[in-house]
Amino acid sequence: MKTKRLGILLTTLVLMTYSAAAHAEWNFGIGTGPQMLNISGDIGMDTALGPATLDVDLDPDDMADLTETAFGLGGYATDGKWMIQASAGKLQLEEDGARGTRTGGTLSAEIEFDITGAELTVGYPIYENDAFILRPYTGLRYLRHEFDATITGTGFAGGNRSKSIDESWTDVLIGLSADVPFAEKWNWNIRADAGFGG
Repeated sequence: MKTKRLGILLTTLVLMTYSAAAHAEWNFGIGTGPQMLNISGDIGMDTALGPATLDVDLDPDDMADLTETAFGLGGYATDGKWMIQASAGKLQLEEDGARGTRTGGTLSAEIEFDITGAELTVGYPIYENDAFILRPYTGLRYLRHEFDATITGTGFAGGNRSKSIDESWTDVLIGLSADVPFAEKWNWNIRADAGFGG
């Protein structure tokens, strides 16, 4: 309920900003680009042999090998001061493998992990010079994680297990970005934010 109220408040802020600057010259852009990603953490599930925990530490090369599908799209609107940004994307990872057990059987696994996300932010510069622009921003980020794992065992009874997780949440974002121009129509952007609520 709180997230819905914050979403309504943010939408109202965006509309008020757009309305107040209706006579200003707005510029728009849309695009996509490469992304590097790493994942670090633990995956655990119950099997017929007891709980199984796997440490995961995947660098960008590993992620490229596991990626089945990946796409994203982003866009912005600015009047030179206010910056409205939106993006959406989907990443699908797949892996399967097998290994022997101490009892002479085999244990094989098929894992699929889908991440879907969308984001909307509004920012305003607090410091500008020829070298860079600092812009705090706020907004909403939606995430959905879908995880499906099937473990099949041979050489013992009841060796098949499956687990599915489908969770989604929305966070309110607070962050800071820095734009560094390096040509007439090009700049480099770096940003950091924290999400709360979901």
